[in-house]
Amino acid sequence: MRKFLALPAVLVAAWAAPAAGQTKLATNCQSGDQQACVQLARSPATTEVRLAAVRKLTDQRALADLARTSDDRPIRVAAIRGLIDQDALAALARDGKGPVERGAAIERLKDQTLVAEIARKDQAKWVRRKAANCLTDESQIAKLVAEDRKELLPTVTFGGGIRHLTIDGKDVKESLLGVNTVMPGHRTVSADFVVKENVTWEAGSQTSTTFDARLGASYWIEAEVGIVTWDYLAPNTRRGHGTWKLVVREEVSSGPDLLPQLLRR
Repeated sequence: MRKFLALPAVLVAAWAAPAAGQTKLATNCQSGDQQACVQLARSPATTEVRLAAVRKLTDQRALADLARTSDDRPIRVAAIRGLIDQDALAALARDGKGPVERGAAIERLKDQTLVAEIARKDQAKWVRRKAANCLTDESQIAKLVAEDRKELLPTVTFGGGIRHLTIDGKDVKESLLGVNTVMPGHRTVSADFVVKENVTWEAGSQTSTTFDARLGASYWIEAEVGIVTWDYLAPNTRRGHGTWKLVVREEVSSGPDLLPQLLRR
């Protein structure tokens, strides 16, 4: 009987030891102990605790090592986002474990020549577009455009209810997939809005707008409808009037095939 009574106490002690160890690591990490933060980041603690430990790290070697060797993608990415060492970031941008890691490193790179080179050569299209999108050097952007790298060009999709779309005064014909490419730079778009209902759109509607197209980005053009006031002429018969405006939304893909990536982690 005593053996069975002693067993729970042994188990409690075994479970309590790791928890106490993690608490001590967390306390030390919070006070700035870099080695404690590294140990906590590699421990079996929850993802939230390990990420908090990474965010307390300033040791560039420790961050670079975690970015290369951690088994957990969120930890690798968090470590990359803590890096300022340009040599370490350059190495990760070229040879990071996966496209998400390489993309995170590219965001922090200052070497525009290297960023442009990655936009040309990375094996993943998403990373190439990510690199192109991070370019600010106009001469590097111009070189990529001159090389006719169409996959890096900004894409434009227009939503339902829009017709007679023009970009810089030129008609845009809806493609098979509804996606068109434009050159980077300042663009002016205009369109008409059509709906099935019997609505008169007032003069206050804004039928044109401008946007700055960037390499690697996607743009969604749509009609934002204001309040429509209806006049009921007879049962099941009505007409309305109101305003609408043309809007352009910029979208930059946050990751390549995120669900498959998570499943492969």
